[in-house]
Amino acid sequence: MGHKLDDNVMVTEVLQERLKEEAFNLTEDNQASWWCCAERSNGKLVEWEYGYKADLGEKLVAEQLVKTLNKEIHHDGAWVAQWLLNGTHLNVIWLDQDGDPQCPIEFNEDAAGMCEAPILHWVGQCEEAWHYWYEFMRRVLAPTPGQLFKKAMGQPKPTQATKQKPRLIRNPRGAITFH
Repeated sequence: MGHKLDDNVMVTEVLQERLKEEAFNLTEDNQASWWCCAERSNGKLVEWEYGYKADLGEKLVAEQLVKTLNKEIHHDGAWVAQWLLNGTHLNVIWLDQDGDPQCPIEFNEDAAGMCEAPILHWVGQCEEAWHYWYEFMRRVLAPTPGQLFKKAMGQPKPTQATKQKPRLIRNPRGAITFH
């Protein structure tokens, strides 16, 4: 077993919306479909889909990656994997300790391409991306407690006026820009 995230905050409406958002960001015709898997705190895998049925190879790659990420680098949260674009693109999303989807990592690889490198290669890529995300989100933006909220737990977004800080924007082509 890996992560210790409460199962009640794992598969939420917030995560479902984020998965849809990630899928639609990558399609130009708004015909997004995807398959996703997550690992519960007891080690059991759960999967769901939206118009795409992953094949056995895709499921095995995603499940092994999620289990390894949650065991080795859960960072007090949990990881989920999402196949998109008919299995040619894998997203891995880190959920924080409250279940909020925070750090999406995109791999433009199919299952065969993912198998060309050892699983620890992809885990290392996720760890590096998570640290980059953490550095940017927590130290560069340095949000105040009043700017943070627990969306997955139903906490409303703070309404107080806050100073506008630069935001990291990912466009559909994978480039990172700051606004």
